[in-house]
Amino acid sequence: MTRDLFGGTRHERIRAVLVCTVVVLFLGFLAVKAVRRSIRGGGSRYDENVEFSRVLVYERVNVYEVYPAQATHTKYPPFYFVYVAPFVPLPTGLGASLWYLLNLACVTATLVMAVRLAWPVGSPRPPPLIAFALLTGVMSWITITNLSVSQVNIQIGFFVVLGLYLIHRGREESGGFALMVAAMLKLTPALLIVWLAVRGRWRAVRGAAIGFVGLWALVSLVLGAEHAIAATRSWIDVLIPFARDGVLGEGIGGVRGTNQSLAAAAFRFLADVPAAAHIEGFQVNVLALAHGTVNTIVRVLNVLFLLGALWVLGRGPVAVRSARFVREAALLMVLTLVISPITWSNHHIILFLPYALCLQAWRDAEAPRRRRLFVVLAVSAGLFLLTSPCPLLQGFSLPLLGVLILGLLLAHLLRSERAQPAA
Repeated sequence: MTRDLFGGTRHERIRAVLVCTVVVLFLGFLAVKAVRRSIRGGGSRYDENVEFSRVLVYERVNVYEVYPAQATHTKYPPFYFVYVAPFVPLPTGLGASLWYLLNLACVTATLVMAVRLAWPVGSPRPPPLIAFALLTGVMSWITITNLSVSQVNIQIGFFVVLGLYLIHRGREESGGFALMVAAMLKLTPALLIVWLAVRGRWRAVRGAAIGFVGLWALVSLVLGAEHAIAATRSWIDVLIPFARDGVLGEGIGGVRGTNQSLAAAAFRFLADVPAAAHIEGFQVNVLALAHGTVNTIVRVLNVLFLLGALWVLGRGPVAVRSARFVREAALLMVLTLVISPITWSNHHIILFLPYALCLQAWRDAEAPRRRRLFVVLAVSAGLFLLTSPCPLLQGFSLPLLGVLILGLLLAHLLRSERAQPAA
């Protein structure tokens, strides 16, 4: 067969065009679905984002006082609603369409950056198409659900991976700033900034500090200093009991199947609570301990996970250009999902980078280690991909099990690397 101008055979080119056409049509279908949900006002996060932002930014009402503390949006900092504010004046259809396009651009960029971060440093070749295809397959369901319900998680994950991507390439201050944007949208990425400080990456920390000051200045400018201070105080007043009560801060509904945190799993198995929503009488508890007792068990487990992570990370400097630097960050990303009281299934969009690193480690390994990595990775990805859509399997915390296996695999890679003699 003759080769076309782009290096592939004619049949390969036709297949590529067909695949691209199917992808574009499917993404168009998701766009229509996401926009219709927003317009109808049900099953979409876009209309909720806009409503909270309108009340706080435009109507100057303290949303943290007028909405129930159990509402998910009251856990977001004031900057989150300032971030959403430009969409408020737009017609719902137009705003939801632009939000979808923004999400699509962010998830595409996250995919590309994750694969490039996982690719061996100094390799003369760019990552092959198969690396992008494998990661797309593993993350497909979570990406589809985030796009279809207009979640902001895609954008938070984008800023996290962007920050690491910039730091990995020596632009540490810009990377720290990007990580602070993510932390100002949602608090949990702040763990990565603490890790950078422990690792002595002071340029990155300085960039994060500049971001903190600048973004709070923006909040004060948009809301007015007095309103911004009042909103921030009220947000902290909501956050402290939530941090103290853990999953119960969201009410007993916080343990429903879509919450795949360690805390929710502990309550499902150890307390007399429903295992999933929309399945009447479905429980999986093997014990019926008091809620306070289970909360104590969760705190102990969280401490053990943190100590385990510290043991894996170890001491000593780590070069930002090294594979270890990225793997450490990925392990902490997985850790935030496990120890956070509320980890809704859609929060798993942050796993782009952890799965990219493990997939690349499998592809680089030699037999028989490659076969062992394949088995572990296949079990993790299978649990994550196949059980996340099923409320019944969510009730058994099987997606969480897949995430835990992924974290253990990253820990194994880090410990194996640490055990190797220095070159």
